[in-house]
Formats: sequence, C-alpha cells, structure tokens
Amino acid sequence: MFKKNIFKNNNIVVTGGAGGIGSATCELFLDYSANVYLVDKDKEKIKKIKKKLKHPKLKTFNLDITSEKEVKNFYKKIANKKFNVHHLINNAGVATFKFMQRFNCQRMGFSYECKFKRHVFNDKACNTFS
Repeated sequence: MFKKNIFKNNNIVVTGGAGGIGSATCELFLDYSANVYLVDKDKEKIKKIKKKLKHPKLKTFNLDITSEKEVKNFYKKIANKKFNVHHLINNAGVATFKFMQRFNCQRMGFSYECKFKRHVFNDKACNTFS
C-alpha cells in the first residue's frame, strides 16, 4: 500500500468530481493527503459531496468543462493563488445509459464534445498556468 502522505502538498484537479467515480477519486486522494480541486457543473452534487466529505483540503468549483472560457478562468484563478497543478484527472463525461436504444446524432455529438473538450481545454489551460 501507499504511504498515507504520498500526495502531501500535491494539488490534484478532478473534473467530474461530484459524480460516483469522481467523488470516490477525490475521497481517495484526500485520504492520501492531497489538496483536491473538485470541478463539476452540477451545483447540487457539489454541495452533497462537499457536505459528505467535510475535508479542509477539498476545494470545489462549479464550471462546465466544455466551455474553454470557463476552464481558462478556473486555471487562472488557481494560478493566481500560486498553486501548481501536479495531477489532472479528466473524469468528466456524459453517462450514456441505454445509449443504443435512444441513439441519435445529437446525443452522440454531445457525448463526443464533452469527452473531447475535457481533454483539450483542461490539458491546454493546465499546462499554460502550471
């Protein structure tokens, strides 16, 4: 097993951090002493996970990772606080349950757009300000 402080003083951004996999990822990194920046577009889920975890090293941000402007502003904000991003977990996505049953081009386009943009916008902005 890892030492409990293996990520001490590491800043970790988790997109899609308020969902199931994202929140579990945040919780795990918090257990290993990381500073975690939970990013999600669902304000209600953010409130719930923040209340559940109640951790001083957890910071939450409400933004849409498909918006390049919002992503840039997020990284500018944390860069202004002199934080380096040590790890970026691009977890945000669109659940496509019963995808084939209700398949249409609009749904496929939104799913692709979210998954593609999360990588491009986050990687680009993260590298610019870190």
